Amino acid sequence: AEYMGNMKKEKEEFQVLRGSAHFRYKLALATVTGKKIKMSEIRREEANPGITDYEADFIKLLQKITEGSRVKLNKTGTKVKYTPGIITNNYGVEIVHECNKSRGIVYYLEGIFPLIFFGKEPLSLTLVGATNDNIDVSIDSFKNVMTPLMAHFGIEEPIVINVVERGIYPDGGGKVVIKCPLIKHLGTINLTEEGKVKRIRGLAYACKTSPQLCNRIVETMRGIFIDYIPDVWIHTDHSKSGLSGGYGTSVIAETTTGVLFSADSIYVPKVECTPETVGRECALRILDEVLFGGCIDTSFQPLVLCLMAISSNAHVSSIKLGRISKYTLGLLRVIFEFIKVKFKIEDCEDNIYDMSDSEDGEREKDKDAEMGTEAPIILSCLGWNVSNIARAAFTQTN
Repeated sequence: AEYMGNMKKEKEEFQVLRGSAHFRYKLALATVTGKKIKMSEIRREEANPGITDYEADFIKLLQKITEGSRVKLNKTGTKVKYTPGIITNNYGVEIVHECNKSRGIVYYLEGIFPLIFFGKEPLSLTLVGATNDNIDVSIDSFKNVMTPLMAHFGIEEPIVINVVERGIYPDGGGKVVIKCPLIKHLGTINLTEEGKVKRIRGLAYACKTSPQLCNRIVETMRGIFIDYIPDVWIHTDHSKSGLSGGYGTSVIAETTTGVLFSADSIYVPKVECTPETVGRECALRILDEVLFGGCIDTSFQPLVLCLMAISSNAHVSSIKLGRISKYTLGLLRVIFEFIKVKFKIEDCEDNIYDMSDSEDGEREKDKDAEMGTEAPIILSCLGWNVSNIARAAFTQTN
């Protein structure tokens, strides 16, 4: 009876979440809400069960940002118990973290982004690793999209993301400096008008390779974009930094209402790939994002919806999505299961790039079905109202 009582008490203390999906967001939500979590059945049936090296490395970064957090793993790594601590941001002292080579720097930055604004002191962080890879969003896209977007959440002070050295997958060697302000609450967002694309800006980069490769990427992309819009400017960046050679590109499309779409493409070793292929792939990706509409591209959906879930409950947050990925749908379930924030999903019929009557439109419907939705939608929620309890000045004013 005593054993059963202890098991029941542990179950009440720890929120149980199953599976390996959304590992970073589960830890981030636990940290900002102060809730203990127990993640079980992490890749239990796979050949290599348990958490991966880069997930273990992410936990190490989380422990550098917080104080008093505790992590307990079983022998196989299929179960993780996490007790969150106070977000101190190392009391303002610079944190240097070398990221695992399996994932890019943005993998780590996305995971800590929901919590670094609620620290005891402003964050000063240096991440060392791959700034560009073929799995995660590039640091260029993250900087160009998320920094302006945070103004919609009420953060007016500048967020600094400075690429000191560029490093390409697989060996990395890049360096990024991140500095961010503190807030009391995260404001609500209302972003439902995407407007029409007015200009395209981009970057073609090359590391330890010929600068001419950048020019070939630019020429290919400009040849595609010029059929749609005249205001196109893609500059080049040739660098000798980093530990691996390669090249790639990052492009941003800005609309008349300030909405930003992004796309990335990078040279992949051991695959038949040319600068023209990289440029064409990136150009088609961003045209695809613009075609589906919405006010945020597919890559940033999970992070933005996570920020909406922890935002202020003074007003309803809402955002328009052109399509919603299966990964994002899974995150919505995790958010509801963990902090009981429910998103209302409404159909939106005012897609300004509607192609439903064309042959291309039929093909896009098939692609939509794979992504999870067929038409633009508006997601809205009332946030959990996370507040900064680590900062004494904020706590005293509550």
